[in-house]
Amino acid sequence: MPGHAGERLILTGPLRLVPGTTEQILSRLADLGRTVSTEDGVTDGLSVLALSVDDVVLCLPTVIMDGRPRRWPSATVDRRIDLTSYAFAEPDLISAYAPELIEHLNVGHADQMRQLARHARPAETEGDIAGVQVSGLDRYGLDLWRVDSAGAEQVRVAFRQPLVEPRSLGRELRRLLDQSANTSE
Repeated sequence: MPGHAGERLILTGPLRLVPGTTEQILSRLADLGRTVSTEDGVTDGLSVLALSVDDVVLCLPTVIMDGRPRRWPSATVDRRIDLTSYAFAEPDLISAYAPELIEHLNVGHADQMRQLARHARPAETEGDIAGVQVSGLDRYGLDLWRVDSAGAEQVRVAFRQPLVEPRSLGRELRRLLDQSANTSE
């Protein structure tokens, strides 16, 4: 499974065919909150494979050298992940939805992002901020590029507590915006 930064997660183990009719399989998937969609809408003869994970390996590409992009060398850097840690790991929904959330913030909330950037560097608000662009988002905060008459600089806006789901981003941003409005008054 590819990651956002070029990493690869490799799962190994035996595959098995999940028994049952198409209706039974669709019902079991629905119980798990999953749906099946096909290009033509036909699910006749549906088969599902299940993987029993025996080994988990995280492979990382080499670092960028001389401005060249990351590459996969013949000897990749890898790290085995303990099966228990893998089995009980919680998904990072913020990372999974970060590209869509970043686009939403940049397109729909430019004024609010400008307010956050101004609050993050209050001593430097002499000039007007020409623009702000959200460049990164994780559970712990936002990375913004702030552009003003002095140039461009990256600004980190930390969250009070780690986000656990995408909806918590809105609550945290409202809190930060309220805080910045109260401080500027």
